[in-house]
Amino acid sequence: LLAKEKPALILLEISTPSLAFDLETAQLLKSELPETIIAVCGPHATYFHEEIIRDYNFIDICIRGEFEFVLLDLCRALMGNHSLHSVEGITFREEHKVIANKERAFNADLDNVPYPDRVSFKIDDYRQAFYSGKKTAMVISSRGCPFNCVFCLWPSTVGGRKFRARTAKNVVDEIQYLIDKMGVDEIIFDDDTFTLDNQRVK
Repeated sequence: LLAKEKPALILLEISTPSLAFDLETAQLLKSELPETIIAVCGPHATYFHEEIIRDYNFIDICIRGEFEFVLLDLCRALMGNHSLHSVEGITFREEHKVIANKERAFNADLDNVPYPDRVSFKIDDYRQAFYSGKKTAMVISSRGCPFNCVFCLWPSTVGGRKFRARTAKNVVDEIQYLIDKMGVDEIIFDDDTFTLDNQRVK
């Protein structure tokens, strides 16, 4: 299917525990689609961005940190044939050199992030083992964590240390959409620190 569509860009989220499989997947994609740009994101890609670009020539770009708007900027640059140097938050290869552009600031207004596309990417295909409902969905209502727990890398790599939250109306509207339009019977919140603000949760 991918070979038929010949996408210009493929983005993979990679992680340390699944790295061997993730790298194998990226390498297979590049061998099948040599003209396609292979980009990676996630905590591992954020922390080891320079090593990844240096050591794995089948990966073209690392997106560091929060990725939605970096990805949007990257797509616009590629579509307009603009220099990758203009895209904040990416690391890439240029003439065998590793280029790390400056960081992109975290998105302060989470209400401006669209709901996930649960039509093109069918909600039934993203069920996790701990769900108990028949049709389930994941919602992220806030990002960021001000704490420094030794076991957690998320604030220093992807989520940031400043707590940022969607408005109650924005979250409830998504929940209502999931129930009314998607037939969802269970929702899990995947926030970095969901109960940081108890009043907001209520």
